[in-house]
Amino acid sequence: MLFSIACTVSINSPSANPTLTKDEVWSGLMKKARRPQDYVPVINHCELLSEDENGLLRDVDIQPGKFMPGGLTREKVTWVKKIRVDYVMQGDKPQTITNILSEGPAPGELYLTFSYELERDVEPGSAEEAAVWENIRAGAQKSVEGALKAIRQKKVDGLL
Repeated sequence: MLFSIACTVSINSPSANPTLTKDEVWSGLMKKARRPQDYVPVINHCELLSEDENGLLRDVDIQPGKFMPGGLTREKVTWVKKIRVDYVMQGDKPQTITNILSEGPAPGELYLTFSYELERDVEPGSAEEAAVWENIRAGAQKSVEGALKAIRQKKVDGLL
């Protein structure tokens, strides 16, 4: 069964400290593509296999959990400069995670959206389906918030 969800956060909400520019967020997303273990706590290790101007190929070791199945996963990562990063997990059941950086109408108004298309072996309409949905919802929101927090910390540390 395919589970699809998207979660969006305001990057520079009134309580955001430090504020981030579009270039800083993009830099953070590029660093996340290359070293996801610094941004995603359930990733143990990442090995970059190849990279070009359009993206990269990597092997990622993911801890098993309620949000993501664990194990070694090959991912094709592609990007559209300063707009979107797509992560396609290869294998029997390809899954896609997309990170989108968007702008609002006001100067400096930025949003970060993570969308997920995740395949799970559950019976539609079952109690297990409801539990999987809840885990995916919680994990998706936590993931986008955690990535943004890590990007802010990279700015504080002078690493963007």
